Amino acid sequence: MNKKISYENLSKVITKDFVKKSQKNIGTAASLNFFDKLTLSIGFLVVFGTMMFVLGIGLAGNEEVGEVNVVSRTTFQEVLNVSQSVVLIVKIGLLIFAALSIINLFPQKNLAHQMFLGTIYAFWLCISAILTSIGMLWGATLGGFGPFGFCLQLILVIYLVLVNFRKRVFEIKEQLSLAESKSGKKSYTTLFVLAVIVLTLFNHFIFKFGYEKIDPKPIELLTGWGGLLWGMLLVGVIKLTFKQIFLTYYFARYDNKFYENLVFSDKEWYGPRKAKRLAKKKGK
Repeated sequence: MNKKISYENLSKVITKDFVKKSQKNIGTAASLNFFDKLTLSIGFLVVFGTMMFVLGIGLAGNEEVGEVNVVSRTTFQEVLNVSQSVVLIVKIGLLIFAALSIINLFPQKNLAHQMFLGTIYAFWLCISAILTSIGMLWGATLGGFGPFGFCLQLILVIYLVLVNFRKRVFEIKEQLSLAESKSGKKSYTTLFVLAVIVLTLFNHFIFKFGYEKIDPKPIELLTGWGGLLWGMLLVGVIKLTFKQIFLTYYFARYDNKFYENLVFSDKEWYGPRKAKRLAKKKGK
């Protein structure tokens, strides 16, 4: 798809309105002001970084199941087991998040480059939170519906992510006039979701495959859908950010042309400090 994308294609989609909307979506992460970004990075690292560390890494550090009131002890044990198995992934995710928080402080070439970096930063904040929740949500699924229900939800989540990703790619191609509309194509997503729900409940109440080591409480008819909730969160992030990541990348790639044709002021494009320096140079 990259070989066919030209500035002419992109100019139909990347307008001044798109830029303003994208700036609003990621907030301060799109700012060219150092102190705005510093406040954002410190705030996110202190608040979200601490929360994600406690849930994703601190939880995995528990060796034994203590007193449990809401869910069964086996479910909480599965939460610990899954958390411990993915703790390295969570650590890597948080390290990348911390690195992006620092990188985002460095001055960028112009608004286009800052928007692309800011979008990546906001995207990875969401991904870090999703990685952190793997242990809790997928552990609850394993404890609530056993390995059979776990596998069903995992297959469904993979399907939903792939379908959503493909849909986002096609939407971009369609907007860039690189593909024709397929509005009449049928979707089997709803049928697939219903099939997974029915099979899971049948197994829970009748067949009980894989229930030898678990003893779920009634509340786990709700918490057992944690894996599906995790998948929906991931799909939501893809839906909200994929298009913006793709377009802001090309916005930065063709930055000079967009600067000229969308008529940005020096203050909008370079930030207040660099705009002042440029104004002094022009005045000489």
